[in-house]
Amino acid sequence: GFTGAGTQRCYDRLVAVLAWDFHPAPIEDIKTVWTRRGGPRLGVHFVWHDYSLAAYCGYTGTCDKKHQLKVVNWDNGWSACPYPHQLRRQCFEEYQDDAMMKSMDIFVCARPTAMCQFCMPFNKSMGVQLPVHPGAGRTAGHATEWYTDLRLISADPRNVVCANNLVDVVWTQHAVMPERPVDYVPNYCGYTGVKRWHRKRRRWKDIVPLRCAGKKCLFLKDDLSGLISMFNERSAADLDYPYTIVRLQSSFEYSLLASMPAVILIPHGYSFMLFMELYRMNVPIIVPRDYVFRDWAKGRSLSGRHVANYTFGTAFPRTMMNLTDWNTWPYVRRFGSIDELWHILKHTDFDKVSLQMARWNRRQLLGLTDQWVSYVNRMLGPRVSASTPRRIPASYEAAYGALYNRS
Repeated sequence: GFTGAGTQRCYDRLVAVLAWDFHPAPIEDIKTVWTRRGGPRLGVHFVWHDYSLAAYCGYTGTCDKKHQLKVVNWDNGWSACPYPHQLRRQCFEEYQDDAMMKSMDIFVCARPTAMCQFCMPFNKSMGVQLPVHPGAGRTAGHATEWYTDLRLISADPRNVVCANNLVDVVWTQHAVMPERPVDYVPNYCGYTGVKRWHRKRRRWKDIVPLRCAGKKCLFLKDDLSGLISMFNERSAADLDYPYTIVRLQSSFEYSLLASMPAVILIPHGYSFMLFMELYRMNVPIIVPRDYVFRDWAKGRSLSGRHVANYTFGTAFPRTMMNLTDWNTWPYVRRFGSIDELWHILKHTDFDKVSLQMARWNRRQLLGLTDQWVSYVNRMLGPRVSASTPRRIPASYEAAYGALYNRS
C-alpha cells in the first residue's frame, strides 16, 4: 500500500558535472542523454553546472549571465591567450578552495575541447567529446601542447575521449594519439524536443507544414548557386511542382524546421550540429555531391553564377570526404546538377524517408545510451556509490606532478 515513510530516494547518489563551452548544443546533447537515459540506468541523479560563453546560448538557457565563472571568460576562454600557462594557474588558484569546484565529480568539454586544460589539475574525471578538429581554439604551438595533454587525459582510465564524427575520430587517432582509441559517439540532439510532421503517422499534431506562395515551404541553407530564384521561377511555371524554396535564416525555432518536408543543406565544414539536429528530428536532408563542393570552391556554380569565398571543397582532403556525416548516415539525398535536384524534389516521398530516418534514429539511441552509460561508469569508477568527490590537490605543481608526472 501507500504507507511508506517516503524517505527512500529513486537514485543512489548525486553526480555533479561541470561544463563550460563556446557552443551550447554538444553539451546540451550530452546532458540530455545522460540525464534522461543514463541516470535511471545508473541509479544516479546528475546535477549540471553548465556555463556557456556562446553568443547563442539563449537557445539552451545556459548563458553565464550572472558571471559565475571566475578567470575564464568570453575574451580568454577560447584561446587561453595571451598567456595560457599563467591563465591556467590563475584558474586553479581561484577555484582551489571553491565549494562548487570541490563538489564536482566530472568535467565535460566539447567546443573547444582544449578548455579541458583548465580542468586538468583538479583531480576530477573528464569527458572530452570532439565536435570539431581537436586543435580548435589553440594556436599552432599551443595546439601541439594541447595534443600532449589530450594524450595524458586519455591515458587515465577514469577519463573518456571520443568524437561525434568519423573525420575527427580518424584524424585524432592518426595524428594526435595513435596509441589510444578514440571512440565514435554521434550526437542524438534530443534537446530539440520535436520530430517531423508526416502524413501517415499524425503523432505531432502541433506541427503544421508552412505554406509559401500557395505551396509547401522548403528551406535552403545558403543560396550559393542562386537556386532559390531559379527553382521558384520553375515552380511557378509548373503547377504540379509542390514546393517553394525559401532561405533559412540564422535565427529559427526547431518546430519550424520540423515542419519542413525537407531541407537543402550546403555544408561549410565536415561536421556541424544543424545536420545532426535535422536528422534526429527526422527531417529529410538534401546535400550536393562531393564534386559540386570542389566546383563551388573554384568559383563555378550550378546555375552559372560566380561563387565566392567558398573554400570547403579544396581545403578538405578528398580522402576524408567519405567520412563526413552526410556521406555515412543513410537516407541522405544528393544532387550534382539543377535537373537532379529538381527530380529529387518532385519525385521523392519525403514522408517515407522521414519514417526510415526515425527507425534508424531509434536504433542509434539505444546504442548511444549503452555507450554513455559505460563511459560514465568508467569516469565514476568504484565511486559510483561513493558520496564524496575526489579531493583537489594542494598546489598547482603538486597537481601536475601527482596526476600527470609533470612539473
